[in-house]
Amino acid sequence: MLLFSLHSDLQVKVTPGTLTEGSWVTLTCSTTCTLTEIPNPTYIWYKNGEELFSDSSPQYQYSVSRGGSDSYSCALRDPDKLSSPEVTVDTSSLSCLRVTYTSRGICSLIPSVDLPCTTIYPTDLQVKVTPDTKAWKRTLTCSTTCTLTDNPTYIWYRNGQSLAWLTSHQHSVWNSETESYSCAVKGHEDLRSPAKRLSLSDVSTWGVDISTVKVIDIISVIHGSTCQYNILISTNLHHLCN
Repeated sequence: MLLFSLHSDLQVKVTPGTLTEGSWVTLTCSTTCTLTEIPNPTYIWYKNGEELFSDSSPQYQYSVSRGGSDSYSCALRDPDKLSSPEVTVDTSSLSCLRVTYTSRGICSLIPSVDLPCTTIYPTDLQVKVTPDTKAWKRTLTCSTTCTLTDNPTYIWYRNGQSLAWLTSHQHSVWNSETESYSCAVKGHEDLRSPAKRLSLSDVSTWGVDISTVKVIDIISVIHGSTCQYNILISTNLHHLCN
């Protein structure tokens, strides 16, 4: 009876990466308890109710195939053979992994009010850049083909550092910026998008019509062999390299 109370919180945790056909998904048989009664535990894995294998490692990796939907559970090989609730992993869309938990206890551990509860993993995040020639800015969009619910909170990173004050899927930057940006959905920080480095050469291809800008003053500053123009317009100070 004591053993049951220690290990009854077994659960399967799903750790996807950026999914493509043949890539790997990692399942972990997890418990919050220290397995002191079983110094060398053996884990048993089940797929769709059938035993797959047993091993001393709490992790199981499998190769992704498009269109699959399978249920997984794990157990400890002990006298009670206690098992976790099933977790269904749906790879119908490789850009939008769906993991469904069927247990009320497991659902309470993740942010959801629905039973059974489904967690969606956006695995194809990318930063898209759109020009705003009138404002001399660029709009960065954290984009995914996955349909996300419940108005998710986004996390932005500049040069690898989190920008805590940015929580929307869009973010505006000046055209003069040459930093590297990436993004993630809160709760799935391990699925961060690839970094997108901004370039001044991109700005020149957008055909900004400088003649439409009301110039108040132009100051030329010589930096070695480079001439930098600080153009003061009616709204703000912008920087162009020539």
